Amino acid sequence: MDTVVWRAASLLLSYPDQRLYDRRPMLRTAVADLPDGVARRRLDAFLDHLDRTPPMGLTVHFLDVCRGGRLLLLADHREEEERRMARARLADLYRAYDHDMDDEPPDSLPAMLEYAALCADDWLLREHQVALERLHAALDAKGSPYTVLVEAVRATLMRPPNTARRVHTARGVRGCVARAGRAHRDLALATFLQDGERS
Repeated sequence: MDTVVWRAASLLLSYPDQRLYDRRPMLRTAVADLPDGVARRRLDAFLDHLDRTPPMGLTVHFLDVCRGGRLLLLADHREEEERRMARARLADLYRAYDHDMDDEPPDSLPAMLEYAALCADDWLLREHQVALERLHAALDAKGSPYTVLVEAVRATLMRPPNTARRVHTARGVRGCVARAGRAHRDLALATFLQDGERS
């Protein structure tokens, strides 16, 4: 069920436009199917915040505290050349899997979460766990409601990985594609992955 957490967090961490508010019933249904635990409670907490916050209020917060999404770029703290190489590597990885980033920078947390959900694999999130902790600290220091979404993602990474970390090879990408079918079934609501969700 981690795939549901990652997909829901990916949507909730994206720019808060009207589509996000329209997806609330779908997200509530998907989160309600999760087992009780930290991830579900944190997602519910953010959905509660969404219900009582008008779109303009959340948009202002996202632009101010999250700097229009820039705070969510997990490679942004690196030196320029290292940052450029990291983003190029991620873009190549997504292209190999035919993962449409929907105009998100490749190192944005929403893009990584969606990739993890489609692959049903947490290796990319684990690879950026230090940056994820840095993001959590930054959001927590600002008292941001987005902090709980990062906590939901962190909760899925508390368990030891089931397999050795995968490297970006043709074999690894084929394995990711093979696991995608299982991820689709695990997502509880097929609408999460329908093309219409990108319209």
